[in-house]
Amino acid sequence: MKKNYLIFILVLIKICISLPFIISNPIDLDEPFSIFNAQLDLNELFQLFKHENNPPLHFFILHFWEKLFGISPVAARSLSLLFSLLTIPILFNIGKNFISKKAGIFACILFIFSDFHQYFGLEARTYSLLVLEFSTLIYLLLRTFHNPTLINYIFLGLINTLLFYTHYISITIFVSEFLLLTLFIRSINIRFISISILIFSLLISPVIFIFINRFNDYSSTISWVKTAEYSELYGLLNKFLNDKWVFLLLGLSIFFLLLFNSKYIQLTLKEYKAKISILFILTFIPFLLSFFLSKSGIASIFLDRYLFFITIPIYFLIALLFEKNNTYAYYAQFLFIALVILRFDIRPNNDRNGNELAEFIKKQHVETIVIAPHYYDLTFLYHYNQNYFKNTSIRKLENSLGIYPINDGNDIKKINLKGKIAVIDADFNFTSQEKIPQDWFKEKNLKILKVNYFKTNYKVTILK
Repeated sequence: MKKNYLIFILVLIKICISLPFIISNPIDLDEPFSIFNAQLDLNELFQLFKHENNPPLHFFILHFWEKLFGISPVAARSLSLLFSLLTIPILFNIGKNFISKKAGIFACILFIFSDFHQYFGLEARTYSLLVLEFSTLIYLLLRTFHNPTLINYIFLGLINTLLFYTHYISITIFVSEFLLLTLFIRSINIRFISISILIFSLLISPVIFIFINRFNDYSSTISWVKTAEYSELYGLLNKFLNDKWVFLLLGLSIFFLLLFNSKYIQLTLKEYKAKISILFILTFIPFLLSFFLSKSGIASIFLDRYLFFITIPIYFLIALLFEKNNTYAYYAQFLFIALVILRFDIRPNNDRNGNELAEFIKKQHVETIVIAPHYYDLTFLYHYNQNYFKNTSIRKLENSLGIYPINDGNDIKKINLKGKIAVIDADFNFTSQEKIPQDWFKEKNLKILKVNYFKTNYKVTILK
């Protein structure tokens, strides 16, 4: 009962600091893609993933969620918040069952007051689901290590399947698990692990060739994700702990523990050797493998939003650092938590205002709207007219509505420009080497009536 009471308090804290800010940022970035495509019927949705780099699970869940609650910002984002809330009891039980109740509470506090989990826990994307599943995987791995029953191995096969269908970054997690398999081979039931792998293989077999094709296509195209730099190895860890001062305090805590109480570290390493190995491998293999794939040009996947799931094992590794009853560790842990909370950004900003951009264009009474790059049309339509956005065939109707998403200046020749024209430059040059959209109209002898600027280099030019 007391355990449930603690979990309730932790969940309530998460609700209190997250729910009030669920609509503080406008729907933008990749959110409209998820919200729009989740409206498709299930057959259309499955066909979509033959040509997209997104696995289907989150879209399928969001599909039914939108059927129940609609596509408003609160409705779409509340699913991600729910996944974040469900993560808390799992983190608590990882600590309570395999380290200590104190470690579980500590990890939950770091999770609740994490900038990344606050931001992506409120974004209508797949990331909070990935964190929930990864946390469950850690729980199951530790439970299977202590109790290697068939049912635990079956659950491992199932959770790995869910990870694969949630985000392809999960491939790096599977590499981690393979390394764990080789490390603990003597304590693993080969028959049970074979059954687990068989379950996983059978369940992903319907889409494995789609995945291979998508990976080949992705590897051969130019990604907007920049090639990883060595400074990012340190930079991302800074960001995952809210900022550099938290990371610095952690480094100092380790230094002074080693300097003045090395026996403390030795005792911790000895008592929790297997668990530290599991947590360490689950943290740094995905992290370093993603860096290598990006640095070598194989796949540009070294990105904070793809990788922040590794914060979960990091939290428990830090908890283990302060685990033993030691006066120094007690105060160091207290200071660490205090600094994490102090550096916590309760209202992270997506630095977008697509809603204001759409409202501005409404007031201009334009007849033609040109959008570049082409993929910004969903964000624009979400704020411009949700009746258009709800029409899953909108991309077949856009031109008839005078809306032209384009990505090439040559397409201007194919457009029937009428009346007053709004040209939306949604930071076109970020993903393209083409001329800026405004230059495409120089040959048309059109007069610039108004130019308005919005966040993140977004710009609207009114022409006639």
